[in-house]
Amino acid sequence: MNLADIAIHIYLEILLEWLFEYSVFAFLLFLPAKRRDHFPLRLILGVLGVAAVAFPLAIFYNFYGNTVLGRSFVYLILFASVIAVQFLCFDSNRRRIFLYGNLAFAAQNATYILFTAVYSTLCFFTQPYLLNVWQYKLAYYVHYAVWAFLIYFFLLRRANKYLVKMAIPKSAVFMSGMVFLVSIFLTSLHDISMQQALDEIYPRVSTPLFLLQVGGYTALFLLDITVGVVLFVGARFAAAAKTVTDLNHIIEQSAKQYEISQQTIDSINIKCHDMKHRINALVGDALPEDTIKSISDEIAIYDSIIETGNKVVDVVLSEKTLLCESRGIDFTRVVDGKAVGFMSSGDIACLLGNILDNAIEAAGEVKKKNRRYINLSLQEVGKGIVSLTCMNYYEGERSFDKGLPLTTKNDKTYHGFGMRSIKEIVHRYSGNLNIKAEQGVFEVNIVFFNLVA
Repeated sequence: MNLADIAIHIYLEILLEWLFEYSVFAFLLFLPAKRRDHFPLRLILGVLGVAAVAFPLAIFYNFYGNTVLGRSFVYLILFASVIAVQFLCFDSNRRRIFLYGNLAFAAQNATYILFTAVYSTLCFFTQPYLLNVWQYKLAYYVHYAVWAFLIYFFLLRRANKYLVKMAIPKSAVFMSGMVFLVSIFLTSLHDISMQQALDEIYPRVSTPLFLLQVGGYTALFLLDITVGVVLFVGARFAAAAKTVTDLNHIIEQSAKQYEISQQTIDSINIKCHDMKHRINALVGDALPEDTIKSISDEIAIYDSIIETGNKVVDVVLSEKTLLCESRGIDFTRVVDGKAVGFMSSGDIACLLGNILDNAIEAAGEVKKKNRRYINLSLQEVGKGIVSLTCMNYYEGERSFDKGLPLTTKNDKTYHGFGMRSIKEIVHRYSGNLNIKAEQGVFEVNIVFFNLVA
């Protein structure tokens, strides 16, 4: 059978079918991506542009598609044209678009190869051509739809969850690009070699050739699946590493903020203490006693010194007390700062700071003044056992994921690190964290065990 004897429209149909199959996976991967302005118009222009490229490629395929380099060239140009459309339609960086394109190709190629391998096996054990053209296409697209769902649901969807969070390294792009080129070349080599061999021995395939054919398909299938799995695992590790880096950065910033807050509060205490004496010296008996007392009480708010036995805890509580006062929140506490002496300064500042920041934000949104309330308890409840509990009222609904409350902010990407940093610190000291929100009361319970040296 001579490839040049087949009408060009058959090759055009083959290329358009490949474009459709590839585009399905590309669409699924690009679902979360930000679309450019006038997206529908860009998409229409892009589709028309790819269709315009497909026609001359079909002509080229007619004359050179029976060579490995010729067929590889056709799909390489077709792939490049689709990548250009993705650049046209989506507002994303070049590495991400190229990587997504390679993932979509690997998924499409794996689906095609799997069906071809299964169909070749059935033909070997039954008859050379088990289905006619339309039956073959129907069976293929049913298979394609099933595998498109499975690949997306179990691999692409999860990979995308982590890919959107990671900065795409050059190594990942280079690796996926090399695998893409190798996959195109080997698929073309395998298909052409098998077709030529089958034409020579038609109608019955010999056992050695059958084993070679199926073995080749299996190797190609595993190559494409490996691309997806490696990128998925790599993206997951990269996302996890970025999260840990971000959390460590938050903890470091908390330590720096503690130093700044300490200096600020010390300065405020000194100024307020001095101001009380100046008021008494200047005013004397010129003002009514109750007026002087009211002024002194106002100043005393900023002059109050919190002493818990731990300087870091003192500073954090002083800062949050002032914040609660400014927002009309009643903040009660029973705190033994010495109980967290086993923790580093940065961890203490980050842990208490984030817990109280979340509580202050939630309590500040409560409309009833008598429910604008926070209670904090930090004590050693037994030998080597430390309990930390924070309770506050809240309004609205709270949703949880893996034991942590989801952020109520509209931008989910850059919020929610507070709770994750709390979990990280508790885990670092082998503690237990339990968070619940029931009947308008939000409660954080942390217990640290076996802290006796």
